[in-house]
Amino acid sequence: MNILLVTFTDALQTLLKYCLNSEVKYCAIVIDRIEPAKKIINDIGLNENIIYPYYDVEECIENLQYDLILCVTNTTAINLLPQQVRKYCSPKNKFLQLTLSDDANHLFLVKRALNYFKVHANNFEMFATGMSYFSHGLDTSRFNKKLFNFAKASQDLYYDYKIANFAVSYGKNIRYALIGLAPYSFHYDLSKTTDQSWRVVCYSLALNDTHNFFMSSDEIKKLFTQNFISYELPTENLDLNDTNLDKIEMQEMNLGARLRTRDRAEIWSNKNYPETFAENIKIFDDYLTLCEENNIRPIILLTPVTVGYKKFFSKEKITELHEIVSNAIEKHSSAIFVDGWKIEQFADIDFFDSDHLNRLGAAKFSVILNNVIEQI
Repeated sequence: MNILLVTFTDALQTLLKYCLNSEVKYCAIVIDRIEPAKKIINDIGLNENIIYPYYDVEECIENLQYDLILCVTNTTAINLLPQQVRKYCSPKNKFLQLTLSDDANHLFLVKRALNYFKVHANNFEMFATGMSYFSHGLDTSRFNKKLFNFAKASQDLYYDYKIANFAVSYGKNIRYALIGLAPYSFHYDLSKTTDQSWRVVCYSLALNDTHNFFMSSDEIKKLFTQNFISYELPTENLDLNDTNLDKIEMQEMNLGARLRTRDRAEIWSNKNYPETFAENIKIFDDYLTLCEENNIRPIILLTPVTVGYKKFFSKEKITELHEIVSNAIEKHSSAIFVDGWKIEQFADIDFFDSDHLNRLGAAKFSVILNNVIEQI
């Protein structure tokens, strides 16, 4: 595979020596600092002529021959670099974004969750799936029954269902599945996104599945060293209420978050992908059937959002979601729906942005949800 690598000099040595397979070929390495990069290249034994300055990235994308553009960011510039590369029209079916950090947390949290649950599965009576609304919005300490929360930022219904299958296969005492949805869930496919493609690498390494992504798991794994592929975060002393190590971010809304309320609502309202929608309807039905066949009670959830977010979010999308859920419950009578958008006792103080609960809000919502579960 011939690769156009776009990255930062600070990440280059780690990337070439410890992460990327030595058999990978590079048509170019586009970098922010040329001279330090040349030294790294020379030490590794590559030809320094493959080094290009970052301001030539457009010409490299247009004129060089490559099978894949690999864009690797670090934690201090997670968005700017891939945004710039996409600006120059990199082909969507040749673009893979990867995020590195010193302890590789970004890539291996999914695998760690699965590893932990596999060992401790019979301790749990409930599991939850969903995207960031539920990784942030559930406080596992507020439930009477022990809950393992598999929700991850940007996780879609397909991977929710794959993880649910995993949880059911190991958790012999599971009696409840908390199925987290967003109003746009049925129009969302993680594997078809560009800016979240690095997350597909997570699921490739953890579940050996890339869904509709343009690369298979085997193709992705050929990019990396065996040590990188097999790396695992330790599961000892795992904080079950913070398995994603992101709840430190959950403070009260700041001014920037308040000002972005309307923009966030309108952006997420605009998803409309009929092919994805049809596939997700089938996945949702399969998920509920899985619960039904294993005597597990499905609890379908929406987390609360701010008044401003509700005001500007598409009413058609909300109506569509309610119709899907209503039809699903009609077919799968054991399922119930807890609509956090209709719970009145939440105020701005309960959120860290317009549509994500903070620690206070997560505790409040989890108490309400626990009471619902205890009464069914």
